[in-house]
Amino acid sequence: MPLRGTQRKKRREKARRGLDRSTGVRDGPRREFSASTGASWELEDAAAPVAAPAAGDNRKARREEKKREREELQEERRRRKKAKRRGEHEPAAAAPDAAASAPAAAAEAPEAPAVRVIGGGIKIEDTRVGTGAAAKHSSHLEIAYEAWVLRDDGTVRGGGAIDKATAKEPYLFVCGSSEVVKGLSLGIKGMRAGGKRTITVPWKFGYGAKGSLPSVPPKADLRFDVELLEVGAGFAV
Repeated sequence: MPLRGTQRKKRREKARRGLDRSTGVRDGPRREFSASTGASWELEDAAAPVAAPAAGDNRKARREEKKREREELQEERRRRKKAKRRGEHEPAAAAPDAAASAPAAAAEAPEAPAVRVIGGGIKIEDTRVGTGAAAKHSSHLEIAYEAWVLRDDGTVRGGGAIDKATAKEPYLFVCGSSEVVKGLSLGIKGMRAGGKRTITVPWKFGYGAKGSLPSVPPKADLRFDVELLEVGAGFAV
């Protein structure tokens, strides 16, 4: 018995959408029909949305980026050392030119400001103002320094520096991180590469009420004599 017009239309519509005729469930690709010729063809489905990356993938990417930036900073330091060693073996004839340019460079260097006090009572004194990039939060920093414990009257306790790093073996850290005491990160912000600064840190921004025995007594203020050697690219922390 031939199908009525309405039934034929419904079957063509189900076939076009890829639906099973008996169950109404889609069992294949969508199809289109030509009413005039009776020909049919498959329709391509719209592309499925791309799933957003998981939070774990984002953390892994950030760790890899941080590792890569540290490696780049270390590689740059090695290149500078190699360049410095090559410069030390240049002919002595070049020495007069360097000596002649030294007074002009010293005259152009900016004058160091007086002692300043920033938040929390941290005191900073620039003994030499640098001309390079400025340190800011999350910057990769390379420093040479000496750390001293102070008495109540502000003088240095006996026994020498409690910690230090040299220009040949500098200390690398991220400004604002927990790798150093908070007072050092706050005091070094704004300092420019090539500069030297004395930073006096109150005990609240140092090792706190308990100190760090045996080298740092409880509630002991600290002094850092810092030379900022290099400022690298930063990242959000």
